Amino acid sequence: GVEWATELQHYFPDLRVILIDRLPRCLGTLPASAAEYAERYLHSHGIHTFYGVEYAPSSEAFWNTLGLPAGADITYDMHRVYARNGFMPANTLALRGPSGGGWIVTNSRLQVCTRDSHDRPAHVWGGGRIFAVGDCHYGAVMARQGSGKADDSMGMFLIPPVPKTALAAVRWARVACRNVVALSRSWSLQDARWPPEAGLFAVSLGPSD
Repeated sequence: GVEWATELQHYFPDLRVILIDRLPRCLGTLPASAAEYAERYLHSHGIHTFYGVEYAPSSEAFWNTLGLPAGADITYDMHRVYARNGFMPANTLALRGPSGGGWIVTNSRLQVCTRDSHDRPAHVWGGGRIFAVGDCHYGAVMARQGSGKADDSMGMFLIPPVPKTALAAVRWARVACRNVVALSRSWSLQDARWPPEAGLFAVSLGPSD
């Protein structure tokens, strides 16, 4: 929400932009110093913030709290990640995952695959020439049945769940691009690994910050 609000303000400076959050501050998963920096930026650029507020569009009191008695012209719900992969065949989409599934399943080489009933990659789809990384991806690669260790809580995964962050996506995009080239030259394909950058977060506050 913070990134979208700052982008809107930058490109459409005449807009009145309001950001609300049920949490007591913005960027609730990041350190307090990062949230304080972002809050100063928001205020200095005329973006109004309201915290500890639940989104209640049918409530007159809610809109009055925001200083918008007539309501907003446009609202954006940014409080969770949703799959937007309806253009893909259903048998390539996970039954599980954030917000109830719908994420693209791949093998460890990031080739899109059909999946079994446990979201394990079964067979490569599209001749193995279609790759997926980033927000559309399931975010993990399940191990084939029986390949995990009984005493290993993460043994069900070839690659454990990866946060949906830009830096993690860039790491996997490099692997996918390398494998696209490898296919064209009959090279062996590279396996992706859990990206070490996955624990890093980068937040944009507009094009210049």
